[in-house]
Amino acid sequence: MRRFGGGLTTGFLSIWLAEAQGWTIGQIGMMLGISSLMGIIASPLGGELASRYGEKRWFSGTLLGSYAFFALAFFAKGFWPFFILFISHRFFGILGMPAGMTLTARFSPRKQRGVGFALSSIPINVVMPIAALVAAYIADTFGLYYIFLTTMVIYFIGLAIFQFGVRIVD
Repeated sequence: MRRFGGGLTTGFLSIWLAEAQGWTIGQIGMMLGISSLMGIIASPLGGELASRYGEKRWFSGTLLGSYAFFALAFFAKGFWPFFILFISHRFFGILGMPAGMTLTARFSPRKQRGVGFALSSIPINVVMPIAALVAAYIADTFGLYYIFLTTMVIYFIGLAIFQFGVRIVD
């Protein structure tokens, strides 16, 4: 579900920032580049903290932080507030990735972990094209901003499903 939410924004964030917010291509590129580079710090730190606090608890907490910063970014006014909040959204998302991968491994039979990881990547390949079409429809019908509002709703519904619907036995 979260992949669908993220897929809604993938093709339209740069367009919205340039057209509606007046960002330059350089500013957009800088934000996206920095948000990727943060993985150098966030990923190992997230792995350590997931081991310390438990994968589900850590993953839920980082998703909550990521989604909260995402929502705040789209309500913020101005370049720097959006930039900092979006970077924070990405940082928390990357911070949770090791826990997500560990949970995938835990739910996969020991002798089929490779298959488990392979199968876990299929949903993104299915939902991304559908999300792009839905986002295009939302943009044409309601405007670009509503794509991000829809993403917020999907993110928080997905988090609730994960938190209350996934049982982890230690």
